[in-house]
Amino acid sequence: MWRAALAFVVTACGRASFDSVVSPDVPAEHIEIVQYRRCNYVSEPGSFPCALSLPSTSGNAVLVHLYYNYPGLQVLDSVTDSGANTYAYLDIGAASCPGGSLPNGVCCTVSGGSGTCQGWAVATRIAAAGSPITVTVTLSQLTGNDTMGAEVFEVSGLADLPLDQGASQGLPAGTTIATPTITTSNDAELIIASVVFLTSSSTMTAAPGWMLDQDPGFFAAAEFQYGGAGSYGGSSMGTITAMIHPGTTAIFALR
Repeated sequence: MWRAALAFVVTACGRASFDSVVSPDVPAEHIEIVQYRRCNYVSEPGSFPCALSLPSTSGNAVLVHLYYNYPGLQVLDSVTDSGANTYAYLDIGAASCPGGSLPNGVCCTVSGGSGTCQGWAVATRIAAAGSPITVTVTLSQLTGNDTMGAEVFEVSGLADLPLDQGASQGLPAGTTIATPTITTSNDAELIIASVVFLTSSSTMTAAPGWMLDQDPGFFAAAEFQYGGAGSYGGSSMGTITAMIHPGTTAIFALR
């Protein structure tokens, strides 16, 4: 399991962000999260930048978790970065989500006149730049005030086509987090589970064996672990203290 040195910073534009540089205590032949940064949920005019803290290494991958409000017309248009790397969207089973299948593998729910969305994108074999990479998430068909956030990860050891298994589903109102169950087929994989719903006061406790990153302003959270072949997910991923609207959960394995 990885260890992280953590720091809380505020960027020049005032966005609260969370940085982590991951210690290299995972065997070299395994997948490893090298660094990550969370750019907390804020109001943005259709385009949301989030920069890593350190320059990246050529040949690694950049993984992006994005989340935003969905009052009815917001659609994920693109994920790009300052290094001109190409992103593929991870289809984590959006057709099973309450909002139906949406472009670029996004999973959405609509409840009580407002809704939330989440999606994942990855660029493999990146070309490193002299400065830290800035990832930009862009939405189209915008209406009104748009609010979004993102988590950006640099990962070493991923395959060119990294998605092994993935699934998503709606998260009913309550305090228990559940995801679909996936069964992996490789000896060394990065297992990621994520949850997104609308609240301003909830906190999450991750299940044993998972590392947690949470944006408390939205709510969005991701859990991580390194694993081998086997089953992951189900009804015991963690608990939350409060929920305002139902949300979505996703789980996938990267090889």
